[in-house]
Amino acid sequence: TMAACMNHLMPSDSWQKQVLTFAPGDVLDMEAMKSTLVQLGYERTAQAEGPGQFAIRGGILDVYPLTEENPVRIELWGDEIDSIRSFDAESQRSIENLEEIRIYPAAELIPDERQRTAALERIEKDAARAINQFQKEGQTEAAAAVRQLLSDAKDALLELAEPLSMEGFIDYFTPRTESFPDYFDPKRTLIFLDEPTRILEKGRSVEKEFEESMANRAAKGEALPEEARLLYSSEEITVRLNRRNCVALSLLEQKAPEWEQTGRYQIDARSINP
Repeated sequence: TMAACMNHLMPSDSWQKQVLTFAPGDVLDMEAMKSTLVQLGYERTAQAEGPGQFAIRGGILDVYPLTEENPVRIELWGDEIDSIRSFDAESQRSIENLEEIRIYPAAELIPDERQRTAALERIEKDAARAINQFQKEGQTEAAAAVRQLLSDAKDALLELAEPLSMEGFIDYFTPRTESFPDYFDPKRTLIFLDEPTRILEKGRSVEKEFEESMANRAAKGEALPEEARLLYSSEEITVRLNRRNCVALSLLEQKAPEWEQTGRYQIDARSINP
């Protein structure tokens, strides 16, 4: 959707560095893997029954990657991977042996200690400015709300044992963000636009609703200034898409000059064989 394309996302190269790849014969430190999977957003459970869960029993690691239909079981011989098999989550029976498994992060934000520290400093500065302004205006409740927001952010940032879920603070963690279309190679990707005029209308509607919501939250001390910039404008996304290889499908008359057309092909509906 247009709304999904307007969200600020972490650069793709940052989370691609977090992808884990295992194959038989690799050395695996089970103790280190416990904290690694938690930091990647996975939840430790007694059994890996759903996506985003993992379980450890002795030298056996069960993990349910978000990208797989079934969980996988990694068995160790000492500290070396002896076998990797997919298995049925309900019956626990093996399905097939795997030559390799890739485990993708289950969280969007996976900051290291340096990024956490830098983000917290920026959040504290923004919070201090907001608190000071509210106090000058005599808005004690709003100032208290900002203090609580800062306290919650500190808890999330300093609690290293839990996955970080602070997508609303993404711009505090990285100087560079990307949109969803940026994740795809421009030379190898063809994007289809279903009714471009409606897409732009929807984007503007989402943009307006977001601005009104953030203004309301900021006035109550429920959001910091940087959070109000978490959305690319619909015009900005349109400009980015205009630079890509796109095919627009439309039954409506094009009334949006924002969309650049390099060619046009018209189909007479009467000539289509049902």
